[in-house]
Amino acid sequence: MAIQFGIGSITVSGVAIARLMNVNLNINYDSAQLRGGNLIFATDQQLYNGAIEGTFEVGDINITAIAAMLGADASHAAGSGIMTLTATHVLATGCDIVVSAVTNGVTGTLTLNNCKFNTLGITIDRENYTIPSTSFQVIGTPTTNEMMTWQI
Repeated sequence: MAIQFGIGSITVSGVAIARLMNVNLNINYDSAQLRGGNLIFATDQQLYNGAIEGTFEVGDINITAIAAMLGADASHAAGSGIMTLTATHVLATGCDIVVSAVTNGVTGTLTLNNCKFNTLGITIDRENYTIPSTSFQVIGTPTTNEMMTWQI
C-alpha cells in the first residue's frame, strides 16, 4: 500500500521532522496449512510471523529530528545545522510515527506505534536537493498490541 500526500506532515514521537513526500507500508505474514491424519487438503490455516514494515521520504527537513531518530547528536533547527553520527550511535527504538494530510477537505491520520528505524538513506540531487528516506519496522505497543491506527 503506497500513500502519497505531497504536502502532508510527519512527526516522530511528537516532533515534526519534515514535509512528507511519500509513505510505503507493507503488511505481511506467513501462513501454514493445517492437516490431520492422511488428509491431502488443508482443513485450516494458521498465520504467523506478522510484520508491518515501511519507508518514507521527506523534504524540508528538521536536522535535529532526523538525528534524534538515529540516536545521534545535532545542533540548530529545521533547514540548517550539523548532525554527527559516531560508531557508538544506534538507530532509535520506541518512536511513534504519525502521518497527517488533508485531501479534498478530509484529514487523514496514520499512526504507527513503537517503530524501529532500520536505515537512513540520503539522496543528494541537483534538481531535488537533499531527500532523506528511511525504512522502519513497527513493533507495536507492548501492553495493548496495537500496531497501527488509520483515522479518516
